[in-house]
Amino acid sequence: MNMIRWAVLLPALAGILFLSGCSGAGTPPIAAQACDRWMSYAKHFVQQDGRVIEHSQSNRTTSEAQAYALFFSLVANDRERFDTILKWTENNLAKGNLSKNLPSWLWGQNEGKQWQVIDANPASDADLWLAYTLIQAGRLWNVARFKSLGEAMLGNVEQHEVVKIPNMGSMLLPTLKSTIVNDPVWRLNPSYTPIQLLRFFSIYKSDGPWSSMLKSTGKMIAMHSVKGLLPDWIMYERNKSRLYLDGNAIMSYDAIRVYLWAGMLDKDDPLRSDVVPYLYGITKYLEGEGRIPAEVNLATRRTATTFPVGFAAAVLPLLKTGHFSSAYETQFKWLESKTKQCLLETPPVYYDNSLAMFFYGWESGGFSFGLAGELQVSWL
Repeated sequence: MNMIRWAVLLPALAGILFLSGCSGAGTPPIAAQACDRWMSYAKHFVQQDGRVIEHSQSNRTTSEAQAYALFFSLVANDRERFDTILKWTENNLAKGNLSKNLPSWLWGQNEGKQWQVIDANPASDADLWLAYTLIQAGRLWNVARFKSLGEAMLGNVEQHEVVKIPNMGSMLLPTLKSTIVNDPVWRLNPSYTPIQLLRFFSIYKSDGPWSSMLKSTGKMIAMHSVKGLLPDWIMYERNKSRLYLDGNAIMSYDAIRVYLWAGMLDKDDPLRSDVVPYLYGITKYLEGEGRIPAEVNLATRRTATTFPVGFAAAVLPLLKTGHFSSAYETQFKWLESKTKQCLLETPPVYYDNSLAMFFYGWESGGFSFGLAGELQVSWL
C-alpha cells in the first residue's frame, strides 16, 4: 500500500480503534469485545432528548454529566447527539440561554415528584468543560455559533466564578462568588481546573485570568499533595490569606480526576514535570493486586472499604507517565474483568463509566490534548 493511501487511512483507523476499543501495538488490547463505547454509554445514560441520567443517584442530572457527554459526543463526531445534549442543557439548566446564564448544577424530582432544577447554583468545573467543548466544537466543526456560545460562557466564568488570591494568583471558586462573598473560609477544588483546559484558555484568551490560574493550580497541587495524595478540597482562610487542609481532608471522588487530567497532559506541557511527581504516591495502593479505595483520610490514612472500578480507569494514564507497567497491567485487567457490553459494572454507574470514557478514548487515540491544550480528534 503506498504512502498516500496510508496517510488517508490512518486517521480513519484511529477512529475505528476508538470505537472498537482496540489499541495500537505495544499496549494491552483496550477491550476483549469489539464495541462502540460512546454508543453504549449514550444508550444507557443519555435520553433521546439529551438529558444525561445518573440512575444510581435517583435518576438525577448534573451539569457535570451534561458537560462530559457533550465532550464525548464531540470526540465521537456525533453531531446529532451533541445538538440534543446542548439543547437540553440550555433549555433546562440555563433558562434557555447559555450565553447569559451559567447552568444550574442539579436537576431532579422535587417533593411533589415534579422534575425541575433542584439547586440553581452553577458548578464551575462543568462550566469550564462546557465552555472548552463548545469552543473546540466551533473550531473542529467550523460552527461559529458553538464558538460564540463557548466564549460567552468563558466570559461568565471569569466574571462570576474567578477570584484572585494573594500570593497565589487567580483561582476558580466552585460556584458563584456572589454566594460566598462574605464567608470567612472558601473551598477550592484542584480537580476543577484541568491544566490542559487552562493552557488552552491562557492562549485563546491571553488577557484573561487563565495564565495566572495555570500557575496557581500547579502550586496548589505541589503544596498540598500529602505523600502523593491530593485532597478533594483545599481551604482558604481569607483574613490570614492562607491555604490549608482541614483535619477531615480526604482524597475521594473529586480528587481522583486530578490524576486523570495530569496523566493525559501533553508530554511537553511545561507543568507536567512540576505536577506529575507529586501524584505518584497513589501508586502505593496499587502494589500487588491493590486497589484505590473510595476514600482516604489524609491525616489518619484511614481508608474506605470500597474500591470504585472507575478509579482504576482514572489512574491508568498517570501510570503510563512513569515506570509502573506492572501496576498498569493489573489495573487494566481488573477494568476489563468488570466490563460487559462496553460498560463497567452491572448495573453500570455513571461516574465510573465517565472516567472510563476519558481513559479509553485517550488510550485508543480517539482524542488527545495538544501542547496548546487544544482538543485533537481522530476523525479529522
